[in-house]
Amino acid sequence: MRHYRLTNQERAATGFTDAYALDHKDLTATSGTTQTIVLETLGANQNILYSDAALIVNEAFSGDGVTNCQVKVGHDALNGGSADDDYFISNSAVTILNTFLGGATGSTSTNLTAAATVDITFTVAGTGKNPDDVTAGSLVVYLKVIRQNDFIPSQG
Repeated sequence: MRHYRLTNQERAATGFTDAYALDHKDLTATSGTTQTIVLETLGANQNILYSDAALIVNEAFSGDGVTNCQVKVGHDALNGGSADDDYFISNSAVTILNTFLGGATGSTSTNLTAAATVDITFTVAGTGKNPDDVTAGSLVVYLKVIRQNDFIPSQG
């Protein structure tokens, strides 16, 4: 997985601040049908996290005997609340090239008073198939995270 902080021009054009690129090589689980990958751990009292999100499939996810691959993007718990594994992106198939998914409706923001982990969960389908059986696929997740160090030193 690769994490990119978007440029000022990209931020202005899309409204997102961060991009997380993943491909089939990130899927390494050899048992079970799901694998969760941490995209980022955000510190307490240093970040504002928005519910805005987008995901685009740059290469369809597939593999011999893999009949479906789905993803959802969520968090482990915001400010001591409950974990929500599809808070940003609901469980959706990523088996078609150029699939473009939007996030939650209505933008809301959360001032993180406790550390939080943002993660993506992959689920594969197919008789006896595991995440490491996926042999093709790539996607990019876009999120909006405002960090305190974006403003330091601040004017004033």
